[in-house]
Amino acid sequence: MLREYLLDEPRIYNGPGRKASYYGESDIDHFLNEEFIHVYPDGLRQHMAETNIEIAAKESIGHCGEETTVIQRVLFLLSYAELDGTPSRTILKEGSSLLYFSDKKNRIAACYEDGKQGSWWLRSASTSGTAYACGVSAEGVMGSSGIYDPNPDGGYFSGVRPALCFPGDMVLCRTELGYIVKTAD
Repeated sequence: MLREYLLDEPRIYNGPGRKASYYGESDIDHFLNEEFIHVYPDGLRQHMAETNIEIAAKESIGHCGEETTVIQRVLFLLSYAELDGTPSRTILKEGSSLLYFSDKKNRIAACYEDGKQGSWWLRSASTSGTAYACGVSAEGVMGSSGIYDPNPDGGYFSGVRPALCFPGDMVLCRTELGYIVKTAD
């Protein structure tokens, strides 16, 4: 399940650090799984599945390494490969292409507050350096960019579009009062 709209406030991917583009210890990953997860009601949160996601290994970052690793998360950002991007020497294959993104216009996301299209982070690092991550532009074009500004004020901000998984036998129905969770029979 992918959030339709970007979160109301853009966020930094990570602050300066030795391997700042490593997703597994990033500010954005921490925010999603330690803070943002609590916006979901308990009744819905208890059904969210911890999911194995593939990311560039910490050892690959900074020297075009080819190794990936698997981490478990409830909320996560999608990868370059999952958005139907072709892996390269510096952007590794993390996960499999999702059919939804075979239509490139589905990469375009809008802000809920104002309806304007916005850019958003992906979890994929560009392994050529230690501070480059992939993202999607407001026009739906994927690429990589720096994640922080060397000035003391910090990082570059972009939109956030969290993804999550539910068990395959679960049906999620939206009502005026919220969500109803049922198991498929």
